[in-house]
Amino acid sequence: MADRSTRGRTRRRWSVAGKAAIVAELREPGATLSAVARRHGLSPGLLYRWRSISLDDQRPAVPRFAEVIADIAVPRDAAIEIETPDLRLRVPVATRAETLVAILGVLRGSR
Repeated sequence: MADRSTRGRTRRRWSVAGKAAIVAELREPGATLSAVARRHGLSPGLLYRWRSISLDDQRPAVPRFAEVIADIAVPRDAAIEIETPDLRLRVPVATRAETLVAILGVLRGSR
């Protein structure tokens, strides 16, 4: 697996399957991150990162829902209210979807 040399040390490249096999060893009873890293000549920090990435890949995406209350008869001056713990935004119902998406994008980026 040796790929190239950097300052006298050999840099190794691991395949996705190789990383997965090493991370799987962490699930064995009594396995510790330090011991598995030492056995494979890895730094514990690198193995910790591989494990974190692996866990992120296994987690299902969590859908996010917002409560929507709709009236049948909508007055002309009606507005959509978006409320978070630190913000309240009123947007006219006639607002184009693209504009609303842009507003929400800016709000997400500012947190």
